[in-house]
Amino acid sequence: MRRDATGLARQSGQALWAGDKASQGLGMEVRKVGLGRGKLAMTLTEGMVNAHRLGHGGFIFTLIAPCARGGGCGDRRVQGAFTHAPRQPARKLAVAGAYRMLAAQLTTVVAALFTGAAIYINVAEQPARLALADGPMLSEWRESYRRATIMQAGLALLGGALGCLAAYQATDWRWLLAALLLMSNWPYTLICIKPSNDALNRRAIAGGNDGDARRLIVRWGRLHAGRSVLGTAAVLVAIWAQS
Repeated sequence: MRRDATGLARQSGQALWAGDKASQGLGMEVRKVGLGRGKLAMTLTEGMVNAHRLGHGGFIFTLIAPCARGGGCGDRRVQGAFTHAPRQPARKLAVAGAYRMLAAQLTTVVAALFTGAAIYINVAEQPARLALADGPMLSEWRESYRRATIMQAGLALLGGALGCLAAYQATDWRWLLAALLLMSNWPYTLICIKPSNDALNRRAIAGGNDGDARRLIVRWGRLHAGRSVLGTAAVLVAIWAQS
């Protein structure tokens, strides 16, 4: 299916280029056309430079970017990427990338990893932990939480940073919303969950029954579900942003 879509994109780009006499008249050349990407080249002539002997922004940004976008994917939700302003004579390349940029893709992946881990704890590990006796249950919680904290905190931070980068690149507030949802796990954990964590870490592991420890872990599981909800919301927003 992707091969068919790539072929269709190339055919569409060729058809658009055949009728784009203005771009051809400026000396532009099609370097590459594919699914969601296009690359054009244009030689800056003497009539295209400004008083500083640099490529005039009117040609570089107003003309090259729309042509690359039209030849690349015909989608208004794309970004043009440009190199430094060239001195004449020079070769200027215009590259149009699809809206679904690498940072956006990685944001979705990291959000999904965070959410999958959080949901696994709620639906699998927490019930299994509660099936243990009180002492082993507390021991298992401590070891599990120690390991999971590094992973989930790191994923939330990484996903938030990637989401902010995607929002900047795509100029789309939805990626910023996804980033905020992921990073909100930090204050949520510190404010809502940490008191339970501290209480569980202070308790001595008893050989017999420890009803207080069990109640704290049950409460911790309910609070942890909030992280699963925040992660799921971030994934849904990321999917929405790519639609």
